[in-house]
Amino acid sequence: MQPYLDKLYRWGRKWGLEFLADKSALVMFSRSHSTPTAPLLFIHGRRILAIEPMKFLGVIFDRKLTWAAHIDEVVYGCIKKRNLFNIITNQRYGPSIHTLTTFYKTIVRSKIDYGIMAYGGACPTTISKIDREIAPLARDIYIEDPSYSNQLKNPVPWSNLPHMTWTFPITKTEATMNQ
Repeated sequence: MQPYLDKLYRWGRKWGLEFLADKSALVMFSRSHSTPTAPLLFIHGRRILAIEPMKFLGVIFDRKLTWAAHIDEVVYGCIKKRNLFNIITNQRYGPSIHTLTTFYKTIVRSKIDYGIMAYGGACPTTISKIDREIAPLARDIYIEDPSYSNQLKNPVPWSNLPHMTWTFPITKTEATMNQ
């Protein structure tokens, strides 16, 4: 692995990029019970540290890819946002159900949906932690209007969203249409 890092470093120098060991991290993914020993890897003579768990682009990766650390962070974020919802919905003249649903979609569901392609295959009991935090939000949104009783359990289901299926429409480009 070290020769490839050296080659990458030389390529970066050629094109004006600089890779730093201080801003790099090494994660060993393994299902074994014992922690594997991390190889000694260097960039320009400086060691790359092995880190567990590691946060990359807002998604937390752990050694066994159980996604428990990331889901716990999502749950913590949902709890903080639920407290905000409690303040908003307990006011005497609060916002309408449509406004609360829009607020839920933009504030809460965006946090849940980010990284779902990665952690969507996690253990169902781990993912159920998120469901337990969403249920009180649904009650806060729809408790005032009995006509929404069928939506009380899950106002905007996140586990079966349409964007979770991999469908890509095939469209003809202008070049193929002219042939």
